Amino acid sequence: MADGPRYGFHPLERRGLLLGLDGVQVATLGGGAASALAARAAIGGRLGLVAALATAAGALAAGLGRKDGTSFGRWARLGAGWASRRTRGPRLDDRPLAGTGPAGSAVDGSLTAGRPTQSPGRARRRAAGTTAPAGIEIACAPGIGSEAGIGMVVDRAAGTQAAVLPVHGGSFSLLDPPEQAQRLEAWRRVLGAVARPGTPVTCLQWVRRTRAGSTPALDSMPVAGPDEDVLGAAASYRSFVTSALPGMVDHHTWLVLAVPGRRRSSSTVLRREVRFLQGQLESAGLEPGPPLTVDRLCGVLADTTRCGGSPPATGRAGLAWPMAAHDGWAAYRADGTWHVTYWVAEWPRVEVGPDFLSPLLVAGVRTSVSVLMAPVAAAVAVREVRSARTADLADAALRSRAGFLTSARRERESEGPARREEELADGHQAFRFSGYVTVSADDPEGLAAACADVEHLAQSARVELRRLFGRQREAFTWTLPLARGLR
Repeated sequence: MADGPRYGFHPLERRGLLLGLDGVQVATLGGGAASALAARAAIGGRLGLVAALATAAGALAAGLGRKDGTSFGRWARLGAGWASRRTRGPRLDDRPLAGTGPAGSAVDGSLTAGRPTQSPGRARRRAAGTTAPAGIEIACAPGIGSEAGIGMVVDRAAGTQAAVLPVHGGSFSLLDPPEQAQRLEAWRRVLGAVARPGTPVTCLQWVRRTRAGSTPALDSMPVAGPDEDVLGAAASYRSFVTSALPGMVDHHTWLVLAVPGRRRSSSTVLRREVRFLQGQLESAGLEPGPPLTVDRLCGVLADTTRCGGSPPATGRAGLAWPMAAHDGWAAYRADGTWHVTYWVAEWPRVEVGPDFLSPLLVAGVRTSVSVLMAPVAAAVAVREVRSARTADLADAALRSRAGFLTSARRERESEGPARREEELADGHQAFRFSGYVTVSADDPEGLAAACADVEHLAQSARVELRRLFGRQREAFTWTLPLARGLR
């Protein structure tokens, strides 16, 4: 195959308040210096000097030390937040809920401890409602005229409403590089249309989910009859499918479009933008389906959360979320399924081809890959670029006066704003974007193996994944079709 065009990403810009230090680091160092001075003044003598030096050394270690790209101060804040969140919400219990007993008996299990007597069905419904992401509601936008109602993701915290479109298309990885470049250019035109001046779209998310393949209806095949050739063909097909079942996977792709939701006409605006997006996708050679209804949307959320069995055709808002969940430091457990979510901390630093993400998107393990994009108005983008260039110049001057050397990575990062300014001058639209990958399995051992596979595939795709320790429960929702995760 002929070589196609290559694409590059801007390096991740790590700007801070002072000399590249973020607010947490500056506060940690400042607090340490104040504490050291206070200890020296309060204790006095050699003991006070020792206490002041020890306090200053601890502040330097906490403010400047890093582990997995995160400062120790941020690790402490993450740990405190995780510990406080674990005290709230329902907790998973290894014991299943007991069945209904005699009249007046209580339902066993940690989900209903301390509650009045109720049936297991009511216990499940009440517990399921408490595990929904904070501020998220599933509502129905009533149909207009002959149009059917569509399911909406109402985010009270962000003040948005979103609709979900299933999208189908051909196999991108099997195309020649020039054809892949044409498809990518068509997708660029779609993004450009979504980010047009005055657009009401606040976020566009695509979610690619890989899950275990559905089992073919082997029992419907003939097992006896007069035609030996038919029986032989059926036996061969059954043997082939049975041997291939462990490696079969299904792939599903959704596009989520969000608009501001604090106006009375928000549902009308959402419908209009969805129709516009459908037309743009069809022009790009894709096959968008109708927006998901409330039942279908709840079924997708339930199947993505639990990752078990066949995807339900319908669902209810109360059943879209797990009955109970466990917010672990390194993993998130929803009912009987374990999940680990990664953040794409670095996109490829070298130029790559159009299909560089194929190793992650066609992974043989259960994954959900999500990329969220928010259009930035041209005036705002130009102002941000100029502010970034000014900050880089000021930081470089301060580093030079302090005697710090400028690394090649920092020089490359400072080139990013200049490149973005050129792209804006050429008429390209600006987006803020972020990517996440969730790995799912039925048990901790399978989860560890799946995580190892995905991390290896990420290296093949030249992306750096960073496990979101202490934020797994929140981060898991960023790979659901909810238009969440972009800050």
